[in-house]
Amino acid sequence: MRYDAVNNPKTAADIVNTYDEQQLIDIFVQNSEITFETSKKVAQAIISFRKNKLFSTTEELNMLIKKIGYSARVAAIVFQAIRIEVNKEFSNIKYVLENAHTFMNPGGILVILSYHSGEDRIVKEMMKRLQDEQRGTILTKHTQKPSFHEVSKNKPSRSAQLRVFKYS
Repeated sequence: MRYDAVNNPKTAADIVNTYDEQQLIDIFVQNSEITFETSKKVAQAIISFRKNKLFSTTEELNMLIKKIGYSARVAAIVFQAIRIEVNKEFSNIKYVLENAHTFMNPGGILVILSYHSGEDRIVKEMMKRLQDEQRGTILTKHTQKPSFHEVSKNKPSRSAQLRVFKYS
């Protein structure tokens, strides 16, 4: 789940085996689209499982989520939330948007392609703030999404959202 094992020693196992219930709830709520109630139920199940044995495989977590009555879709979202936490993806997006101008010429155009609604929300809010601070202009009023034709040829593109910002 780690994009950079050299500079990021934290693993998914560290998260599921050491975070307390509230920390788990927070990452599931903040990093995913699942509800607080579902997040709490999953976090409680993880804490309960850990009393007997630490997690050592992804299959253990997957089976636990199914055992408490959730679908493979919810399990996938939980894994995604954990991956986002491991890689600090949301804070990295903020850092890039805040500092991209230092790597660009005046008038440089930044194109961001998001694949997660949480990512897109951060991009949208950061671009709005940068524009309000007169540091540039948003060039896309709304996200640009792939066409039906693109999605039919490239299924992973279905969740893609594109936004463009021009720095001053």
